[in-house]
Amino acid sequence: MRVKFFVSAGISAIALLAHPTSAECGVIQSNTDFKGNDLATALANSAEACCPICDANPSCTGFAFAGGVCYLKYGPLVRIPKGGISAGVVQPSQCAPAEQNVDYDGNDLECIRTIFTPDECCAKCASNSQCQLYVVSQFGCCIKSKPGPRFDNLDPAWNAFAAFRNQPASSSNNGAWTTVAVVVDASTSPDSRVTPISYSYVAGAQWFPTTPLAMTSFLATLNATIARHEHGAMPERVTLTMQDGFNNVMPFTSVTSLGECVALVGSHGEAFFTYMSDSGICLGHQFPGTTKTLLRRGAALASTAAVVSVAKTIPVDFVLSPSVSGSDDRACVAACQASLTPLVCAAATRSSSTTCMLFGPLVARTPSTIAGWLTSAFVATVKPNLPVFSSPTKVHIYTTAHQDDHELFMSNAYHYSIADAATKVVFVYTTAGDDKDALNTWRIARERGTLAASTAWVDNLGKFNSNPKTETVTILNRKLAKVTVGNVVHYFLRIPELGPDGQSGFMALVNNQRPIAPMDDPWKPYANRDAFKDVLAAIFTAEASGIKTVTFNAQDPQSEQPDHVMHWASGQLVWDIVNADPKWKTCAPQNYYFDYQHWFDTVNVDKPVVLNLQRYAWLRMSQAIYNTNSSVLFWSMHSVNLGRTYIRRTINTNAGRPMLILRQCANYTVSPIHV
Repeated sequence: MRVKFFVSAGISAIALLAHPTSAECGVIQSNTDFKGNDLATALANSAEACCPICDANPSCTGFAFAGGVCYLKYGPLVRIPKGGISAGVVQPSQCAPAEQNVDYDGNDLECIRTIFTPDECCAKCASNSQCQLYVVSQFGCCIKSKPGPRFDNLDPAWNAFAAFRNQPASSSNNGAWTTVAVVVDASTSPDSRVTPISYSYVAGAQWFPTTPLAMTSFLATLNATIARHEHGAMPERVTLTMQDGFNNVMPFTSVTSLGECVALVGSHGEAFFTYMSDSGICLGHQFPGTTKTLLRRGAALASTAAVVSVAKTIPVDFVLSPSVSGSDDRACVAACQASLTPLVCAAATRSSSTTCMLFGPLVARTPSTIAGWLTSAFVATVKPNLPVFSSPTKVHIYTTAHQDDHELFMSNAYHYSIADAATKVVFVYTTAGDDKDALNTWRIARERGTLAASTAWVDNLGKFNSNPKTETVTILNRKLAKVTVGNVVHYFLRIPELGPDGQSGFMALVNNQRPIAPMDDPWKPYANRDAFKDVLAAIFTAEASGIKTVTFNAQDPQSEQPDHVMHWASGQLVWDIVNADPKWKTCAPQNYYFDYQHWFDTVNVDKPVVLNLQRYAWLRMSQAIYNTNSSVLFWSMHSVNLGRTYIRRTINTNAGRPMLILRQCANYTVSPIHV
């Protein structure tokens, strides 16, 4: 699948062109048809013209042509003789799209030290009938008889790629594509503080039915939903329902690996997933009901191992065998593993005291679509017995309009701020990020989300106790919400973005149009911009008190379109405050950041450390928001934009150099920011 990105006025969209770019049509045979599996029809002048029509449909695996009509087909196809009809199949390339920074250990058929590219390694695999997959890196190409233990997040410098071979056509199907289903056991962890998550998967399978237009409709709905997401606005429900009405799915977009898909699905409380690596889409399947479902693994269940189960009712569409013998849970799992059905068995339920029902995913179009299930939970841990942060000698202040702006636009800077054990990091959020939500649910969800992201960062670095300290502090006779996590302080000023009428929010206040009250103190409005600016300045002064080294970070009020007016307004407040203080103006380093302007540019944060940690923190933010409001799947808002930190302007970065130091900065220490 191809993914195209668009951006306009701060709104991102994903247009999913759902067909393999490398597919081609084989020989079109006359006087043959495919039995059943009708998908859709389309007008065409010839059988050859049916090929691109089929290729453009994500569910189409072949076609029949008669009387100026293409009859598109789905799934595994069986040819039958029928006069006057021509039939052909869409054949995928020799190998599925490669996954980067992935390895499968062992089972080498041959290793060639002179092959370093996926295309050459794929060709080598395809030339060996025993090869199921390959791994290629700067160390060479290894073709493998079967997948071994999977390892994610390899060192990018190794330039490693892994891909399964698209199995050759089955002779019984006379040219229709089939695949050999193999259950692979693996584990993954998105962060050093997350216990490895065990899972099993099958390439070339999916947990949603291949019904006419189901996938096309799903992708169209997903694209339309994401296209309406404006940064800062409360997203609509993105947990979608397929056409058959039972299979609710959680669509995670811009997912970079199978392991990341597993972590996302597990962190959001689900067990079954489909990963479409071509498009980077991960689907978490929310099967209804609470039936005890027994999960199999690729390896046989050891006599001392417990049977793994989840409370999920798999829909009947995935039933493989309605009744097989099984007197207990272990017998049901054994029956699942021994099943000889055409589709692979993934799970079983007890249908009576002596029988079991077997379930499995359906055949997908290509092996690059992967169906799987988690066999252990997502569990994050912390390093024990860490000290409480105290006695900072430096303070780095980051002021933004919204609770997630710094995660998106400043991660490569604040990572090194948090990593410095002598630095206190202060995040100040000027608005409530509420998007006209009078019930405060979206504001609360976003605040919990940013606290979860900060906790992930502090826990990963493992220097300070991350138990949150929540307090109400009084500054200039105003009660403000303050939460400290490790060496990170958060101030929530909670000015409504727009107000319930769309006119009574942050911009009305900073433009001096009317007094505006914070959402948590509605009877005490700020009279005007200066009143609000004074409180913001007092926060800076309080947090910098007794500390000589102060650095300011903000969104640049002078940046170009596209951007958010509240970003500019918040940055202008910081600029005005810093320049009103003679010592800060002359001595304090200031960094002003781009926002939307570069969020589709080259990923420039430090890899793999900052990039991986930012993605993990975004996952934890999404998890916290979902746990607060299960209609919101926050990951898919701007996951495509992660990995960028672009600073537009820096001021006073040389103030501490001996030859340039000014008398008024003699007792002021400069703390340069990492970029």
